Amino acid sequence: MNKIIVLALTALLATALTYTNLPRHLNPQQAEPEMPSKLELLMIYGSIIDAVISQDFTHAFEKIHELYGVYIPENVKYVYDRFNELLSKEVSKLDQTSIFLNETKLKLSQGLLENATRTLKNAETSLAEADIIHRELEDSSKEFSRVLGISLPQLSRKLEGLRDLIQEYRDEIYSLSLQIKQLKEKEIIGTKLTLWASSSEAWIGSRIMIYGTLRDEDDNPMMGRTVTVYIDGRRIEEFITHEDGSFHGSIKIPYLYEPNVKLFAEYIPRGDDLGKFKASRSKIIMLSLIYDTPTINVYVDKMNATPLETLKVMGQILTSSGILPDSLHVDAFGETRVVRISGDGFFNLTINVPGRVSTGVHEIIFYTEAHDILAPARNVIRVNVYRIPVHLSIKAPAIALTGTQMLIEGKLSTAGNFTSNALDGELVLEFLGDRRLLKVENGTFSANLSIPLMASSGFTDIVIRFDPVNPVYSHSITRLKLLIINPIIILIPLFGVIYLSKTAVKAISLKRRPRPEITAKKAEAVKEIERRIEGLAEIAKIYLEAVKVVEKMIGVARKPSETIREFLNRVIDILGEKAAIFEEISYIAETAIYGGVKPDMKLVRNLLDEMRRWIHEA
Repeated sequence: MNKIIVLALTALLATALTYTNLPRHLNPQQAEPEMPSKLELLMIYGSIIDAVISQDFTHAFEKIHELYGVYIPENVKYVYDRFNELLSKEVSKLDQTSIFLNETKLKLSQGLLENATRTLKNAETSLAEADIIHRELEDSSKEFSRVLGISLPQLSRKLEGLRDLIQEYRDEIYSLSLQIKQLKEKEIIGTKLTLWASSSEAWIGSRIMIYGTLRDEDDNPMMGRTVTVYIDGRRIEEFITHEDGSFHGSIKIPYLYEPNVKLFAEYIPRGDDLGKFKASRSKIIMLSLIYDTPTINVYVDKMNATPLETLKVMGQILTSSGILPDSLHVDAFGETRVVRISGDGFFNLTINVPGRVSTGVHEIIFYTEAHDILAPARNVIRVNVYRIPVHLSIKAPAIALTGTQMLIEGKLSTAGNFTSNALDGELVLEFLGDRRLLKVENGTFSANLSIPLMASSGFTDIVIRFDPVNPVYSHSITRLKLLIINPIIILIPLFGVIYLSKTAVKAISLKRRPRPEITAKKAEAVKEIERRIEGLAEIAKIYLEAVKVVEKMIGVARKPSETIREFLNRVIDILGEKAAIFEEISYIAETAIYGGVKPDMKLVRNLLDEMRRWIHEA
């Protein structure tokens, strides 16, 4: 009975030591799903419907987009997404209906009855689709209300607003259809509108003469009608036709900095003419615009700079007319400043590179605003911002036993001139969940790390990060791989085996062996354990060196979380013909460290020598 208790305690202790650092996990199936706020959801749906009713479809779509950012448990996600999908489709169809109705009204006001008929038909189709979707939405709301716990009467009252809007659109379609029918029964008279300009080109801001005529399809002049002149869709001037149907006058060319614009006139029936005459538009006249575009010439003394450096900028603005802009605007590193321009167009300034600026290419934009005949002008230069890299050279052992201390030493250096205070900053060391600040003296640092007695065996990371005070230097981080070996976890099972072997021999043997012989066997067992630990340390060191060779050869780094087998599987195809040697070393290391198989150290050393030759050959 005592033997059984000893065995049980031995196994329990080994298991406890092995899994000391493992996290505990809750069963996710036992956790209650977190539901969204019912009140907030109802408020969002209410704001969506209110926006649709007030014809603010842009705001409605923005609110619908918010619904997709709400966290919803997986067990109700389908019902939630289905309801939102139907709501989005209905809002989209109602938006289309509204657009088609507005187009119909415009065409109707212009006397374009056929066009109005087509757009009204589109509105009718879109509304019919919205009606079908709304019925599906009402059916979906029942399941939606039950699953998410939202009051069905409150939700139904909100949805009734959409039903009322559908009916409102239906009445409007009927009214417009009746108007079109009545107008088609009348005989609408066509109109003809002509337009001429005194010049085909003009300076912006100047005036040109235009003239034209408005007549009906029988060439009868139409007196007292309003004709509107447009340039590139902008309303420029209105004219009233004379007794002979003519109109004329001067129009001002707007400050449009475009090489060519479209000039045309338009007649839209109003008052008694509505339903009697058709709208008409003149032919388009292409008008060339004349203006002056400044040229901004810029020179910067350096195109590569570090944070806190100063850029010296010089330049000149030139114009063909001799007129100069009032000022020059400069956008650099998130700030805008206004620079004075001398009488001959020269300017100069200094730009300070901020300390917190990100590395990479930055644009410095120089621009002038439009003024009178001067068009806006723009020039861009690109400056590359970089930081001086800081190198962390570190000396540290690759293998350590639990319960011991290890010394880490390191040095900070740069490619430029090194000074003792140039690399002031914070040096942070992270190891086994602890965070320690290290002191840097004359660019060097050191630290003693204690390996906890109960740490688990395996690979871990030592992370050292340098955060410089001077923004000229870059942040630097180095990760070291350390193999921790816990002898206790290895010794306890072995002592259990020794104990069982001893008691089994005692039970079978008829005579008790002399005590000195038992002592010798114990001593030999302890020596065997020590030899095994030393062998594990050596095979692990050889494997880590082989990993470094592979990383240098193919540029693929081993992740801290990867096992021996996982890293091998990731690089075996990339290594090609050389994979066999690294595969053999990985297999021997894996079986030795995790399977307790004694490694052939001579073979492993020879294989490592072969891998070293890869680097020399390369």
